[in-house]
Amino acid sequence: MDFGKLKGDVPETLCNAEKYLVQVLNRGNHGTKTLDNLRYNMYHQRKSTTILDLPPTGHAAKGHILRAFSATHIQINCLNNVSLDLLQYGF
Repeated sequence: MDFGKLKGDVPETLCNAEKYLVQVLNRGNHGTKTLDNLRYNMYHQRKSTTILDLPPTGHAAKGHILRAFSATHIQINCLNNVSLDLLQYGF
């Protein structure tokens, strides 16, 4: 995976990271593609689901993904003279 490398579009990277998180949280069930759909399905299909058991919304996860992307990018390029505008990456 090229997470942290500026090879593609940032929205595409966000989408791919969200899909990956859904697969991890949903234990391999490939029917759900977004965190919002996963939250909805978990809330309505499980009998004893509390708010603490649900994954974050897609909007909340976006900030976390952007900050993780920027931290990874900084580590990958620590010896190069490449920098990001951190205000565009969740800070």
